[in-house]
Amino acid sequence: MNLLRLVSQSIRGRRLRSGLVIAFIGLLAALILSSTLVLRGIESGLRKGMEKLGADLIIVPYHGLEPITAKGALLTGDLVTGYWMRADNLEKVAKLEGVERVSPQIYLQPVKGAPFCSAEQLHIVAFDPETDFTIQPWLKERLDRPLGLWEAIGGGSMTVSPGTRITLDSYQLDLVGKLHPTGMWLDTTIFFSLGTFKTMRMLPGSSSIIPPDMPANAISAIVAKVKKGYSIDDVATAMLAVGPVWPIRSTELMRLLAAQRAGLLKMLFMSLGITWLLAVALTALIFTMMVNERRREIGMLRAVGASRNFVLGLFLTESSSLAVGGAMIGIIVGAIAVYTIKSWLTSTLEVEFLLPSLIGILVLMVITFAAALIVTLPALLYPAIRASRIDPAEAMREV
Repeated sequence: MNLLRLVSQSIRGRRLRSGLVIAFIGLLAALILSSTLVLRGIESGLRKGMEKLGADLIIVPYHGLEPITAKGALLTGDLVTGYWMRADNLEKVAKLEGVERVSPQIYLQPVKGAPFCSAEQLHIVAFDPETDFTIQPWLKERLDRPLGLWEAIGGGSMTVSPGTRITLDSYQLDLVGKLHPTGMWLDTTIFFSLGTFKTMRMLPGSSSIIPPDMPANAISAIVAKVKKGYSIDDVATAMLAVGPVWPIRSTELMRLLAAQRAGLLKMLFMSLGITWLLAVALTALIFTMMVNERRREIGMLRAVGASRNFVLGLFLTESSSLAVGGAMIGIIVGAIAVYTIKSWLTSTLEVEFLLPSLIGILVLMVITFAAALIVTLPALLYPAIRASRIDPAEAMREV
């Protein structure tokens, strides 16, 4: 008896049920691969974003602000007003041993419902373009000149294109640049120079974006880059002597980002778990029904000399063939699906979505292929073992 020939005839003769098994296992493989690629893409995009920001340390005012609150605010953009430090802290930090670059930032009052921003709340930041190394690297098209007076750069949530004049409070600003999506508060922020901010303060009348209690010589934060060869922790400790400030390491922000993604991970794993249970249960049910329908066939095979091991091998080979086919189709469909919606994921998640290299994708496809086969193993073994244990005499009496 030719085992492979019997398997081929069985699959062709039961195309509907064979197709259902392939579909269930393919769905499982597609979900495993696509979920893994999405998570890896988000993580790589955020990690690249933190590296691209360039700041090893972000120094914020300490008084009245708990460190954990400051970390969260730097990710969400809620750290805007009410917390200030003296501007001369910038020079003090710059003179510390191990500090390579520093740049100041001022967080102003946010604006709700800005017509040129898709976000509910628009954050406003004044920065120093001459010393900045955290904002301008995100520009889609780098400016070939310094940022001028009354010129602004918008985050990824801006709904208008560069070259548009926008009205912010009572001020007219020319949007001259737009940032790539970052997945952080930069996406919902508009930036202009400290020169523009100082000019705003000199104009008569009140302003809704400039806090009335803001000191004349104050900044909100300092971003700092540490020289190579120096310990970030040691430099951060030295900064505590500058005054009432709190240095936040970029690695701490990455850990906070990971914590924020925990909910997404939990949801994806729950979906995978439910899909796996359904795929295994339905596949086992289909194969069990196939065994019940083929009891007479199994009895005939045993009657002409087929051993229990042969029957076991027959059903294992058939189910494995369907599982392999389903897994291969699933990983191909999953990879194509993620690649197709890559741009949509970038715009929806508001973070740069980075797929692994070709080799990395191939490795993930192989791992997913193996995982799909392993998790469906219980559904394949039970019907095969049951078929091998059918009594031939009893099966032959069934019509």
